[in-house]
Amino acid sequence: MHLKYPILKHLLRQAYIAVCGAQAVCNFLVPRSGDFTVYYGGARAGDIGGPLVKVKRLCQYFPEVRWGYNLAYLLSNAPYLPNFALRLLKQRGVPIVHNQNGVFYGAWYAGDWEAQNRRMAHSYHAADWVFYQSEFCRVAADKFLESGDSLVSFFRQSDLFLAASRNDPCSNAVLEALASGLPVVAHNSGGMPELVGTAGVHFEDKDDVISAINSVAEKIDLYRNRIKNRSINDAAQDYLMFFQEVIDAVKTPKKLTYKGLAELGGLILYRKLRLGTGKLRRLWVR
Repeated sequence: MHLKYPILKHLLRQAYIAVCGAQAVCNFLVPRSGDFTVYYGGARAGDIGGPLVKVKRLCQYFPEVRWGYNLAYLLSNAPYLPNFALRLLKQRGVPIVHNQNGVFYGAWYAGDWEAQNRRMAHSYHAADWVFYQSEFCRVAADKFLESGDSLVSFFRQSDLFLAASRNDPCSNAVLEALASGLPVVAHNSGGMPELVGTAGVHFEDKDDVISAINSVAEKIDLYRNRIKNRSINDAAQDYLMFFQEVIDAVKTPKKLTYKGLAELGGLILYRKLRLGTGKLRRLWVR
């Protein structure tokens, strides 16, 4: 029975996560409330245990609304919303506040503490705002929940991103800032207008850069909600569709007219004269 209990606990937890995810999908069809309403992401209220007590006290001042809410307040040690549910919240423009408590360490957690931190990191990275319980919690999150360097953490400490380079065709820094939820103030040149769109303000020269920054700062929430990030899966799907179109075009036989036949003969003759009497290389005719 001792071996079965962890398995049963895991299965019940996964079932509850699935229920929370299904509720998020259904909630996508419910009109959002005009009043301030908060949802705690599946975290339950109770009298025993840190997350339970925390939600109970929060509900005394901010009662939970499970349908049509306009703010999601998620607890780091009660991560019940799956990734697709977090993406739905972002797509619907529901602000996500992540309450970051401690993280898992091998010194006190006997299980796979790294896997637990990865699960905790999902809402941490999806959040629009992170509320740290202490400075220690912030340092621990930066160390154990960030992937690679601390660039994401650096972006999350900022309010907007200033891109002053001229004629930059496709700035990775701008894409990373937008992916981190930062509106962008960018020079009106190169690929910036296409990358930023309505998620920021463009300036022409040094005389109007300050006014552009102030314009974004005065309506920061408006510009944050205008950020439309595409996932890597969406981009990969676009490439796949393009490659398929190319393959289909090559497979489709083309009708050869007299004009086309003459052009083909001219190309073959040209290639023979250019390459000499050796073997004619493979010739692609489009």
